[in-house]
Amino acid sequence: MAKTKKTKTAPKDLIEAMAVAKEEITRLLVFDPFVRFKKTDIYKNSGVSKKKMNNPDFWMIGVPKDYLPSGEGKNYKGLPKSGYKAFLEHCKKEVSSENLIFYQRATDLERLVDDRKKYFAFFAEDIYPKHIAVDSAYEINLVAGSRNTLTGLYDDHKEEIQEAIAESYGE
Repeated sequence: MAKTKKTKTAPKDLIEAMAVAKEEITRLLVFDPFVRFKKTDIYKNSGVSKKKMNNPDFWMIGVPKDYLPSGEGKNYKGLPKSGYKAFLEHCKKEVSSENLIFYQRATDLERLVDDRKKYFAFFAEDIYPKHIAVDSAYEINLVAGSRNTLTGLYDDHKEEIQEAIAESYGE
């Protein structure tokens, strides 16, 4: 029996499933809390150009450290921390901040596709248990099919995920 060759990049099926989940969450954010956010004084008086103001990505990137479940944070080049923070505060009031935090974490995960082990470790430690697993602390509003697909992929890759986590801790 021939051994399956392991690639260095993240598995295509998991990348695609995460892209679907991120798209679902993006739609939730853009068509619900973002619509109401655009009516707030913070949004109206931000001093940002209309072109940038109407682009949800402008408001959905740049997580302040104190809001992330893992305590890590990034502010991406050209996007104001204050814009993200304002939208996050709005989402907290609407009890939908978990979706915005997931969007950020999924964006971070996309940057790891070329390193399979880091991708698995990040997915297993920062994404799946905090956002996808049922009853997780920051469970996102995914349709059952997407959640089931991601759970199935998590189970399918469990052995390799555990190896990646152990390696990330130097075990």
